[in-house]
Amino acid sequence: MRKVVALVAPFGLLALLLGGCLSPAAPTWQGLGQTTLAELAAQRTEGHFAPFLVPYVVEAAVRVGLEPAEWPQGRPVADDLVVPNEPYFSTLRPTFARVLANPGDRDVESQALAAVLAGFDGHQFGDASKTLDDAFALFTLAALGAGSSAPAQAAAGFLAASANATGGWSYLATGTPDVDSTGIVVAALAAVGRPPPAGPVEAFLTRATSLHGGSGAAPGAPVNCQSTVWAIRAELALGHPVPAMAWSFLASLRVARGWSAHAGEAADAFCSVEVATLFGVAHQAGVPVPSAFSFE
Repeated sequence: MRKVVALVAPFGLLALLLGGCLSPAAPTWQGLGQTTLAELAAQRTEGHFAPFLVPYVVEAAVRVGLEPAEWPQGRPVADDLVVPNEPYFSTLRPTFARVLANPGDRDVESQALAAVLAGFDGHQFGDASKTLDDAFALFTLAALGAGSSAPAQAAAGFLAASANATGGWSYLATGTPDVDSTGIVVAALAAVGRPPPAGPVEAFLTRATSLHGGSGAAPGAPVNCQSTVWAIRAELALGHPVPAMAWSFLASLRVARGWSAHAGEAADAFCSVEVATLFGVAHQAGVPVPSAFSFE
């Protein structure tokens, strides 16, 4: 019996090796995200990402398994991450990115928690007329492990109550809802364990979805990359299957050196980094990669 095994094993190994050579590996969310970020890094100006883009690139890198303190080689993106001394909302995005880039760093976490809580008035964070202050405060608190804290839950209640009658949210508490803000708020609420009722959200997103699966900023608006990304992220946050046509539309925006904001355009840096972040979120959610992303 041992002789048979000894003869069969090499042939089995050879078959596996040949199969690996002849059949290209299926794409992974992390691989797609890392490729997107590599293309973005290759287009930096003098080794730097645009300042406004840095916090987004840091989050995307973390989501797809790259270390911001080491990637890209030569000038890691974390080196350019700065929390400005500006109005509250302007500090939230880089503060959130800094927490993601430094997991377990007590100094960073302490500073971030103090900065976020400085904008809490007992009911919600930042400007009471705006919702995204609260959304990014919740993202940060969730990353700090404080999503169940009283301030986080109070702000979650404020956000949930600020939903429009149509089922969406605006960046203004009483404004006209848009898909991007809706996706951000839904994801933030889910991050602290308070996902909103799915029915109204789904109804709003459906009205903003085209026959081709892409989403516009609002019902009737032209479809675009950013709104499609946040519509998909809302579905993931709700734990719902993402419509296949939404993935297909997003895949259709793949162009040389990244992802385009609108069909027929060249690569857009902001769209590309948000797509990379979405890929990381999809990986964390355990969603299979649709065949539309094979790009072969």
